[in-house]
Amino acid sequence: MVPALVAAPDRRAPCRPGALGPPWCLPRCRGRRTGVSRRGDGAEPGRPHRVECHLSALLDARDMTLVQLAEATGVTVANLSVLKNGHARAVRYSTLTAICEALDCQPGDLLTVSEAGGRPG
Repeated sequence: MVPALVAAPDRRAPCRPGALGPPWCLPRCRGRRTGVSRRGDGAEPGRPHRVECHLSALLDARDMTLVQLAEATGVTVANLSVLKNGHARAVRYSTLTAICEALDCQPGDLLTVSEAGGRPG
């Protein structure tokens, strides 16, 4: 007896949001679209953080550009831009150390925690 041929699933077909679909769609189903944090960082969707980055002010005080800082630290301009604009979700200690060494400052000069009514992040 010949086994029946079963059609392979279409990997391009979208899954239902939030559904626990097949393994190849986990990034699409369990990612940011459904508001589920894959990293387990405790971040709640839509809830602003209160950490403010003062990279722009530090650069202005030193007449330095992001490109110059990127060359001095080895951190990409894109990553520095994300940090400068307040869109970073995390900062590596090595990145923080490199920025502080290049700008001759302390982490507290670069990052502060605002009051409860801070701006959205």
